Amino acid sequence: MSVSIKTGSANLICDGIDKGAVEYSVAIPDDGADLTKRGKFWGSKDAISEAMNASVVGLKPHEGETYPVAVEELDRDGAALFTVLATAE
Repeated sequence: MSVSIKTGSANLICDGIDKGAVEYSVAIPDDGADLTKRGKFWGSKDAISEAMNASVVGLKPHEGETYPVAVEELDRDGAALFTVLATAE
């Protein structure tokens, strides 16, 4: 399976409130839109903490729509690991 990696900056939206800028990286399988897209985002400790405790989390890249994500856990460096809940191109 081939995968594209998308990276960039986005605003972190937690329960409808903008928590500031984060950097993100997401793997997008080239084999089809129905496959899982996983990634991680990193930023301030406060923003990451808010995302871990929020009911609804989204990433809003500066050039597009907000992608709803399910935050799952922290990696060993303190970045939040997530799964995209909607189509991300």
